[in-house]
Amino acid sequence: MPNAVFSFERMDHRILAAYTLRRNPQGLLHEITFDVKHLERPLLQTLETLVHEYVHLWQQNYGENPVSHNYHNREFVNRCEAIGLHPATGYGAHTRPADGLFAEFLRAYAVPEPPPLGEPKVTPKGRPLDWWTDPEKRKRGRSSLRKWSCGCQNVRVGTKEFHAQCLLCGNEFQLVDEQQQAATGNTSTRSDTVSTVDSGWQQEELDLDYQMSHDPLEPGDDSPTVQWSAPGP
Repeated sequence: MPNAVFSFERMDHRILAAYTLRRNPQGLLHEITFDVKHLERPLLQTLETLVHEYVHLWQQNYGENPVSHNYHNREFVNRCEAIGLHPATGYGAHTRPADGLFAEFLRAYAVPEPPPLGEPKVTPKGRPLDWWTDPEKRKRGRSSLRKWSCGCQNVRVGTKEFHAQCLLCGNEFQLVDEQQQAATGNTSTRSDTVSTVDSGWQQEELDLDYQMSHDPLEPGDDSPTVQWSAPGP
């Protein structure tokens, strides 16, 4: 395979490492970037992540179905399974410890093996987590998005000003006072509204979705595909 370019930087806390689908800012291909916040993990976990990114490199150069955005398709999963890794389709989280050829490699170099795993780990919403993740201690990021409500639903945006009208109730969205909401337990900004639901929509705070429309390895595009330490909440 092509020689990989390794780099290290601070990234979103959910990212362990990333493979860049395009050329990096220096014009180089095949870049694997490690998040410096996760460099102190056990060697076994770091090696699983490294091989995970190398499979991205293989797929983008030799696979029949290379991806164009952050997605772990069936070809990627099958290739990982063939060498002993067990990523979940779509999310890419490693659902159980490595076995097969990869486990043989670890034993050859006396890398300590993990204890047996019980049930696969998932988030409260049912999304798969890496087998080494403790769901109770999973770190959550701090969002700077502010909540606005029309009275029947909520949205979150990252701009200071937000001018919009709800097509359901006809009310304009108003900024929700988070402290007042927590104190009263009321999620509505209007007294004549029975209940308020979260619409699930929010303005993107980080450019970490990587929804790309170009072919893989197109020069001049630096969008990566990543292995998350845990799917976003």
